[in-house]
Amino acid sequence: MNETTVVSPPPCPFSGVRWFLAAVVIATTFTASFFVTKALRTTAGRDSLGVHEDSLRAVQSFASGRHLVALVFLSSHCGFCTEKQMKAGLRKMRSALLAANAYKYSKISVVGIAVDQDIHDGFDYLAKLGPIGEVFDEVSIGRGWLNQFVTEIVWREGIGQPSTPQVVLLTHLVNASNFPRFIDIGQDSVVRVIRGRDSLLAWISAGTPIAPR
Repeated sequence: MNETTVVSPPPCPFSGVRWFLAAVVIATTFTASFFVTKALRTTAGRDSLGVHEDSLRAVQSFASGRHLVALVFLSSHCGFCTEKQMKAGLRKMRSALLAANAYKYSKISVVGIAVDQDIHDGFDYLAKLGPIGEVFDEVSIGRGWLNQFVTEIVWREGIGQPSTPQVVLLTHLVNASNFPRFIDIGQDSVVRVIRGRDSLLAWISAGTPIAPR
């Protein structure tokens, strides 16, 4: 009886290496994919958080409630406005208003109005009072006595007088619950008007009280 012997080819010494390398490549691919996906999710989360924080800051800047606005009428050509003592008082007026009245209002804003015909003159004057973002929340410069704030407060409403330095305190209600579609802003009410160098310095020195004493 004839017997047939089947001889298997010797195993390739490199086949195990190939499988090992393939496993390493697959594992590395999955690991890289995992970390890339995680990084993208983290970045997306941070971007989303950043958008949320920006929106929150925007809403907080005009939060609903009662707002107090101080309109500060000044001029680079006004002798009293350029006095050292007056400039020092104006520098601390905003911080004094916030410290004394922040608990009463949702937002307190100080608007610096340079009643100058030349925009450069007005800007240079306001800038010399200190960092504008620390002294004022908003500025309006130019057109002299036809400045928009002057037009509304002095000429149309007759609340203020055509003089500097002068501070007009206004208050109104703000409802920002429908932002960004709509912000409901109520009518302005006059809280107090402080005119002239001595009155303004005394008011700042007293801590910027809202009610007249």
